[in-house]
Amino acid sequence: MVDSTLRTAIQSTLLLTAQWPVAYQNLGVPGATLSDGMNATSSANSQSPGNSYFDFVLRNSVFGGVVMCDQAASLEPTLVTCWLGNNDALGGAMSGEPVLGVNVTPPAAFAVMYEALLDRITDKVFARTGFEPIIITANVPDIASTPYFMPKTTFRAMAGLPGPDALPDANLFGEEDVVYVRFPTLSYLSPPINGSLPIPEEYTLDIAETAVVQDAVTGFNAAIAAAVDERDHVHLYDAHAALAALNPGQATHFLALVGSGLTPAAAAATTYFSLDGIHPNNRGYGHVANGFIATINEALDASIPSIDLAGLTWDPTYGVPMNEKAAAGLSPEAARAMDAIFR
Repeated sequence: MVDSTLRTAIQSTLLLTAQWPVAYQNLGVPGATLSDGMNATSSANSQSPGNSYFDFVLRNSVFGGVVMCDQAASLEPTLVTCWLGNNDALGGAMSGEPVLGVNVTPPAAFAVMYEALLDRITDKVFARTGFEPIIITANVPDIASTPYFMPKTTFRAMAGLPGPDALPDANLFGEEDVVYVRFPTLSYLSPPINGSLPIPEEYTLDIAETAVVQDAVTGFNAAIAAAVDERDHVHLYDAHAALAALNPGQATHFLALVGSGLTPAAAAATTYFSLDGIHPNNRGYGHVANGFIATINEALDASIPSIDLAGLTWDPTYGVPMNEKAAAGLSPEAARAMDAIFR
């Protein structure tokens, strides 16, 4: 599954247009990094080998090796929305072992690549059309804005574990100074306990690991802001602030809301996140779209109407009956699927 859509449905639709000789208007690839936007032509040479969405979306059996940003420029757009950079931090964070320069992009390298990306799109469109496109970009949210990364107190509550007096952190976690627990850990401890204690290090982020990720995000966003400020035709949607401003219900996982007593229907109408805990659901994407729309309207003195979020629905059960007030657990199969999204 990717965000709110069954994976098989996406792949079946994309296969129908595999030979269409025109680049897609939507070139977004789940898991793509900033480097992938400029360098990847397939899953094989992406930073997430085995991610078939590079092949489904870029279709380089037809185009013969054209990267994402160049395919975008080939459409000769007057307006481009460009949101890359999230996965430059998420890949390491979701591994539970973030290492700068290994699975987290160094901010200095990110800054160079980001400016190169904006200039490459601009120059290629200008060469084809004689005008610079308007580029609407967005910065990188904090991992704490997503329900995938649970504060350890939230994790204890969702897993039905006793407090630290009865079960000390030293007995529960395999590393010291834990700040966040990754959502798939709920399968490791789902009743009856499938895993043995302490929880392995790759399931958690400690203080130092959290700092690696959050410092990188801070550096990314400083680089994005500087690049935007230097270019009159590029405008910024502050996604970092927008996601941080979500109310607690909107930023809580569907399963946690059901576990707290909401009906599945009420929980689905409350959260802005999909079952993977990272991507928005339909209403969450509507919220993001409204942010882009507001940025476009301000940049171009336009009056594009915003999306009515109340009209966006989402069925996270996909028609399968679910007990109300169910525990916020995950099957091992669901956890493995969630874990594989960015691998």
